Amino acid sequence: KRRLLDKDAALQKEEVINLLKTYAPKVSKANYKTFDKNVLLEISMPDVHFGKLSWKEESGEDYDLKIATSRFKEAINDLLSKTPLHNVERILFPIGNDMINVDSRRNMTTAGTPQDSDFRFRKLLSVVRDLLIDTITQLSTIAPVDVIVVSGNHDYDTMFTMGMVLEAYFTNNENVNIDNTPKQRKYYRYYNSGIMFTHGDSEKHSELGLIFATEQPGLWSDCLYREAQLGHYHKSKKTNYVSVDSYQGFQINILPSLSASDWWHSSKGFLGLKQAKAFLYEKEQGKIAEFNYTVKL
Repeated sequence: KRRLLDKDAALQKEEVINLLKTYAPKVSKANYKTFDKNVLLEISMPDVHFGKLSWKEESGEDYDLKIATSRFKEAINDLLSKTPLHNVERILFPIGNDMINVDSRRNMTTAGTPQDSDFRFRKLLSVVRDLLIDTITQLSTIAPVDVIVVSGNHDYDTMFTMGMVLEAYFTNNENVNIDNTPKQRKYYRYYNSGIMFTHGDSEKHSELGLIFATEQPGLWSDCLYREAQLGHYHKSKKTNYVSVDSYQGFQINILPSLSASDWWHSSKGFLGLKQAKAFLYEKEQGKIAEFNYTVKL
């Protein structure tokens, strides 16, 4: 009789993750330099679409795994160079949000839409895994890092699994925290600022404030500044509105993407700037600064 583990994929995955944890490097809490650390740094790069393949003759620019990796690394270093790092006491690093272009080796999205893909699926996962481990480790030399995994419509299952791998790798690292809970929307608080993270393809944007207040009533009432950060649309857009009379001051931020347009996006005229952003949040004043990295084409 076959063992249950041999037939149950979920148990197999759990067994592998538990095994990975036994090999996770142990890193004690860092002794960060003592400056006036009073801000949160968020580096946000949704919709990178690692593995997307674009041909310049067809879509206006080339894009593949190597180009995506180069843009990602350059954006991180550029945004860090613009930031007063001596004032940073924590770093917030949301990942996911269609970070990977496909959700299986069949080169399809979660819903089954075929994609023009570069590289084999397993190699793609290996490249993204190593890049995320290196980036999170780099950020953790500056300040403690909070990583939030946000599901997307291209990589819903893949990024959850990637989050499990990161949880296992950093399980003994006291400077890194991974939030890989399987919720559609994630929330984060930094003193007076409350932030909702969601991909933005499922909810009506006009209802996000009410959803925030309903799911997180304590966070909503305790924070003076509340916002939602969305990906999916590959453009930069802000909308201010009053959700209900008794709750004011909610902002929706639709964030841009580093990804090139493939044939489909190009044919639809979706040709926004290729950007990544970093934000600074101060304890009392909320968001006080925004930095941009723009791809030079």
